[in-house]
Amino acid sequence: LQFSNMAALAQKTSALVVRVGTGLYNAARPRAQVAWKYAKVELSPPGPSEWGKAIQEAGQISKSIVSGKFLQQTTKEAMVNAVVVADVVFCFYIGECLGRGSLIGYKIPGAHMDCPKEE
Repeated sequence: LQFSNMAALAQKTSALVVRVGTGLYNAARPRAQVAWKYAKVELSPPGPSEWGKAIQEAGQISKSIVSGKFLQQTTKEAMVNAVVVADVVFCFYIGECLGRGSLIGYKIPGAHMDCPKEE
């Protein structure tokens, strides 16, 4: 290939990358705005006005466990509840891993072989 051919090929390639990138950006922008709008609402922590409702729902859950009403759920309701519980558990464990900075447990002095013993 000649140098001029390589330069023309590089110019065409860069123009194609810009066109494709602009098209992807323009296609993804409205969806990202909608996702961000819902994420701000759904992922925010509960406010003081929502605590009463949360306590009331927790009371209803405990009553349904005691009375056995939860056994009358449809399969779909049970699966949705299982996914919600799994989500909360996974978020808790991910938070724990981030908080301690390791996938392995907490470092307790004297509990590990690599820790010097205190005398």
